[in-house]
Amino acid sequence: MKRVAPLFFGIVMLVPTLVSAQVAPPPPPTPPTPPAAPGVPVAPRPPAPPATPIAPVYVDRMAIDDAIHAARTATAFADADVRFAVDQARWAMADANFHFDSYGLQGSYVYSTNSQSNESGRYSEALRLMDERQYDRAITTFDRAILLKGPHADGAMYHKAYCQARLGQSAEAVATLNDLKKNYPNSPYLKDARVLEVDIKKIGPDQVDDDDIKILAMMSMQNQDPEKVIPLLEGQLSKPTNSLKVKDRALYVLAGIENPKAHAILLSYAKGAGNPELQRKAIRYLGSRNQKTSTAELIDIYNVTPDIDVKLAVISAFGSSGAKSPLISIAQGGNVVTTTSGAAAIAPTPMSAQNTTLLRSNAMRGLTNIATPQEVWPLYQKEENKDLRLQWVSVFSSMGAVEQLTMIAKTDKDPAVRNRAIRALGSASTPQTTGATLVELYNTGDKDTKLAVLSALGNQSNADTLVTIARKETDKDLRLQIVKQLTEMAPRSKVAMDYLMEIIK
Repeated sequence: MKRVAPLFFGIVMLVPTLVSAQVAPPPPPTPPTPPAAPGVPVAPRPPAPPATPIAPVYVDRMAIDDAIHAARTATAFADADVRFAVDQARWAMADANFHFDSYGLQGSYVYSTNSQSNESGRYSEALRLMDERQYDRAITTFDRAILLKGPHADGAMYHKAYCQARLGQSAEAVATLNDLKKNYPNSPYLKDARVLEVDIKKIGPDQVDDDDIKILAMMSMQNQDPEKVIPLLEGQLSKPTNSLKVKDRALYVLAGIENPKAHAILLSYAKGAGNPELQRKAIRYLGSRNQKTSTAELIDIYNVTPDIDVKLAVISAFGSSGAKSPLISIAQGGNVVTTTSGAAAIAPTPMSAQNTTLLRSNAMRGLTNIATPQEVWPLYQKEENKDLRLQWVSVFSSMGAVEQLTMIAKTDKDPAVRNRAIRALGSASTPQTTGATLVELYNTGDKDTKLAVLSALGNQSNADTLVTIARKETDKDLRLQIVKQLTEMAPRSKVAMDYLMEIIK
C-alpha cells in the first residue's frame, strides 16, 4: 500500500491542476454601486480595464492516461499485497492461538523446555529482522539462538551466514557455514549451505537488492499462462542468492495456480525439498487449498516426519482447511493420523511424552472452530491426562459449550479441572443460564470451589447473586473477595453500589 499512496496523491494533485490551466479565471465581480445621498450627483464609473490575455496551455492527455494506468497497475499490485498480508495475518493468529494454549495455560507441558521455547522465540525474531533487511541485528539475534543449542541452532547458523553475505562479510559467512557443517553434519540446511557457499560473493552489498521488484513481478503472474510462469517461479525457489522472503512469495503464488505442475512443486517443498522454513511455509499453503487430495498429502507428511515443528505445521494446516477427521485422530493419539479406512500403514514415530501432549493439545485447539461440542465430548470423557483435560475446558469455553462445562464442573475427578470449568462458565454463559448452577456449586463446594464460583459470577457481572451470597457468608476471606468483585461492578451496577453503601452505614 505504501507504493500506491504517493502515486495516487500525485494524480490527485496533477489532474485538477492540468484541467484548470485550460480555463481562464473568471473576472472579479463588479462591486455594487453605493446608493447616492439625496441631492448629491453620482460620479460616473471609470471604464473597466481590458482583460489580460491568457496564453493557451497545452495539456498532454496521454500523460494523464499513462498516470491513471500506472495507478491502476499499482492498485492491482497493492491488492495482491493485501491478499498476501491478510492470509499471513490469519495464519499468524492461528499460530498464536496454538502457542498460547501450548505455552500459556499449563507450564507442565511447555514445548520441550523453557530454554527451547526461548530459543524458538529468538529464532523467529531473527528471521523477521532478516526479512526487514536489518542484517546486523539479525546476526546478533541468530547468535543468541545458536548459543542456546536448541532445535533451530542449525537454521540460525545458515541464515546468519546469509546475512553476513548480504553485508559483504564473505569470509565470515564461509566460516559460519563451515561451523554448520562441523557441528550439524545431518542438518537439513546443508544442501542449501553448499549452494550458498558457491555463490556467496553474489549476495554482497554491491549487488542490486531487487527483492521488491521480484515480488511485484511474481504477484502479477497468478493469472498468466502456467506453462510460462511455473518454470520462472521454480527458478526463483532454487536460486541461492534469493532471500527467504522472495522464496516464500514464490511458494505462495504457486499455491494459487490450479495446475498439476505447480501442485507437484508445492508438494515437494512441503515434503522437505527446501530448507525447514520453506517446508513449513509450503505445508501452510498446501492446507489453504482446501482439497481432499491436499488433506491426504498432509496426512502422509505428518505420519512420516519425526520433526515436531513439521507436525505442528501440519496440524495448523488441518485447522485452517477445516480437516476435522485428522485433528480428532491426533487429539486422541498424537503421533500418527488414523484415516477413516483404518490406521495408517506406518509405525508411530518415537516421541517424548511432552511432545506427544503438545501435538494433542494443538489438535484439540484446531478443533475449536470446526467441530461441535457433542463431537469432541467423547474425547474428553476418555482423557486421563490432567493437562489435556484442562485444555479441553479451554476448548469448550471457546465453543460456548455451557452444558459440557457444567458437567465437567460437577463431575471431573480433579479439583483444578473442575474449578477451571467453573471459571469458564462465567465467560461462556449468562446469569440467566448458569446463575442457579453456580450457586449450587458454591453451597456444596470447598473454599477453592467457592473462590472459583465468585470469579465466575464476577465475569458475569452477576451482582444480584454476589450480594445474596455475601449476606449469608461468614468467612472473612470469601466476603472480602465478594466485595472486591462488587467494587469493580459498582460504577455500572446500582445493586453493587447499594450494597457497598450499606456496608459503611
